[in-house]
Amino acid sequence: DPKPDINPNHYTLFGNRICPFVERVRYTLQYHGIEFDSIHIALDAKPDWFLEISPTGKVPVFLTNDGKTIVESDVIMRFVDKMKGEKTSLLSVCGEEEFQKACELSS
Repeated sequence: DPKPDINPNHYTLFGNRICPFVERVRYTLQYHGIEFDSIHIALDAKPDWFLEISPTGKVPVFLTNDGKTIVESDVIMRFVDKMKGEKTSLLSVCGEEEFQKACELSS
């Protein structure tokens, strides 16, 4: 697969819709009303350009609009939650224990 055009001014989520870890990041982004570009990664044939971004080949991968690359769904979710502030934080709404339960349910 050719490398897609990635807008450096947008947030970008790399993943696959059948992956529950990607979906829980997607839900978190949608909960916070964050617009993002979504790039599909075939789990059975990951392109070389993606392996340059994620050497382990794992999804999800989240690229921020300032060039940071974040991997692991719970780390991405916490990053987004912190970025949006405590007023709308999922952690402040449900607490650490319930947040962990939600992560477990979606994995």
